[in-house]
Amino acid sequence: MTPGGCWLRRGQIVSDRYRVDEMLGSGGMGFVVAATDLQRSRRVALKLPHRDRMRSVRDVARFVREARSAACLTSRHVPRIYETGTVRSDDVTIPFIALEYLEGADLATWLATRGPLGVATAANIVVQACHAIAEAHAHGIVHRDLKPANLMLTVAESGDVLVKVLDFGICKARGETANQLTATGALVGSPAYMPPEQMRPSTTVDARGDLWSLGIVLYEAVTGRRPFESAVFPDLCLKILLDDMPPLPEELAPAFVEVVRRCLEKEPAARYQSAAELADALAPFAEPTLAISATDLELLIVHAPPDLEPAPYVTPRRRPLALGLWAAALAIVVAMSTLPEPEPPATVAPRIESVAIDPVVAPAPPPTAPPVTPPTATRASSVVQRARRVVRGMEPPPPVASASRSEQPAARDPLASPF
Repeated sequence: MTPGGCWLRRGQIVSDRYRVDEMLGSGGMGFVVAATDLQRSRRVALKLPHRDRMRSVRDVARFVREARSAACLTSRHVPRIYETGTVRSDDVTIPFIALEYLEGADLATWLATRGPLGVATAANIVVQACHAIAEAHAHGIVHRDLKPANLMLTVAESGDVLVKVLDFGICKARGETANQLTATGALVGSPAYMPPEQMRPSTTVDARGDLWSLGIVLYEAVTGRRPFESAVFPDLCLKILLDDMPPLPEELAPAFVEVVRRCLEKEPAARYQSAAELADALAPFAEPTLAISATDLELLIVHAPPDLEPAPYVTPRRRPLALGLWAAALAIVVAMSTLPEPEPPATVAPRIESVAIDPVVAPAPPPTAPPVTPPTATRASSVVQRARRVVRGMEPPPPVASASRSEQPAARDPLASPF
């Protein structure tokens, strides 16, 4: 069993306790398999990083941080962590997380197969997600990667559909700076759901960034598309940084549109200031129970199209020159977008000061040349008057005599470095 970078085999025993059953999903950082807990006779999910990721201390630290962050959360909207441990593979010690096995489908799969949701259902899903995020924020944890693929629709013991927030792998704990576990200038998360401040090289991303992401989820849930889309990453960044939110369908309630618009304010101070505040704003639009049923989720899993299967992990090709040019252009735009608007200059009547012009002294003539008559005061006065007319725009400036070949600057080599 090797799809998606999974290096475990079906039937393999992990940590003398978990028997690997099947592959569940894979991403750029790691993969998840379904396994049987032989000691408790229950099904669990095992999450492990890709083996080549073990070469990066930063990636290992992120994986360990996810386990610690999720383990301190007790909300029923976060999967339970049963155990953390390690497994050996080719003389490499690899950590794993054993967590609650979830029956259901994520919101991204639902939207791709069934289309947009009604306002009541979308609001209910985001309200449930807010309960999990509110507890995380209370512990000083910012998720930083909220998106439909990380909102799992599961079935509770009561039979109702329950939302679980997944993947705290790139969360940021209180007191951590952006470069403690992130390379300088690196972006973490899914760009289409990132708040503007997360794209800037700063350390100001806080809990309000998660509320922006939930606003994108709300917009996509009721329309079937994201508000800012582009196949080119720098263009997507520019849209998020500069463009206004595209209008929502006119049939939606203006009060609901206002909730989404406030989530997508460019400045964090203009958004909702807490997940609880956003949940309160959405409560009037949310139904007590979701319109999605357990049967709907079961049918969705059975009839999911093959193109929704997890894609294999592929190391992206690196094009440093092209990426460097795009990054430079993006940095300039970001810097310009953060500059304050210049104040208009005060209108001042033009004032021309009189300019004293030194008399021109001609070089001494050769002995055989006749003497040169010095300039008279009348000629100097005419030069001053002409200079004033040129300054006032009443007369074009006189032509400049060309320098000799020895005085002209050297021609620029077209192949030379511009720097």
